[in-house]
Amino acid sequence: MQTAIIYANGIKTNLLAMSPTGMVQLTLTCDDNIHWKVSKSMANVWNVTCLLRDIPIPTTPLPPITTPIPCSTCLNIRAERVKNPSLTEGDGKLVITYMQNQLGCRVAQILCNASVVSGLDHFA
Repeated sequence: MQTAIIYANGIKTNLLAMSPTGMVQLTLTCDDNIHWKVSKSMANVWNVTCLLRDIPIPTTPLPPITTPIPCSTCLNIRAERVKNPSLTEGDGKLVITYMQNQLGCRVAQILCNASVVSGLDHFA
């Protein structure tokens, strides 16, 4: 009997499913960002490969895939100066503080103070 293996994104170590019976089935789900995902995984699947192998795969456990959740990977917000200010406008004091909420999503707390400063403060 051959082992049936499905792996993702052209990487044999990116094992998605395996069965020693010669047949394996896998369900992918399209998420809100129009990416294919395996249930219980946040990794994007761009393509899959079906492999039949005569020699069984060693039973060495694979380390879990630890992909950060999408809402935790947002880059810092850019602080921009006022463009073409009128005589009654100017840059205020801007403070951006980053944290994670209870779901592990990155949150930016933005404070704009009316105090006029010559530069922008940015805390990460």
